[in-house]
Amino acid sequence: RSESDRSLELLANMDERSRQNGKKFYTILYPLLHKDLLGNYPFEPIHEKLMEFCEERGLNCVDALPAFESHRSMKPFIVHEVDYHPNGAANRIVSKFLHETEGLEIQ
Repeated sequence: RSESDRSLELLANMDERSRQNGKKFYTILYPLLHKDLLGNYPFEPIHEKLMEFCEERGLNCVDALPAFESHRSMKPFIVHEVDYHPNGAANRIVSKFLHETEGLEIQ
């Protein structure tokens, strides 16, 4: 099995453990904020594969890519120009998106 297959199985295991403990488990798929998206996101096939896997397994998975599609630049959403991790502004956008699309309250 590939590393990606093992990662997907780990997601399924985390979901199962959460359900056993009476909790809901969500996978939130952030886009890589390395450059401006402008409708041409190179990792969309990977997002699609993960979303298909989650749907097949009945897992709660949300693709946050649409939350960023209306923004022309990704620079306001990264920690630093050499660190593409999402910053607080990105997390607020995703939190709002999750509330609007899934009814989730993230604090």
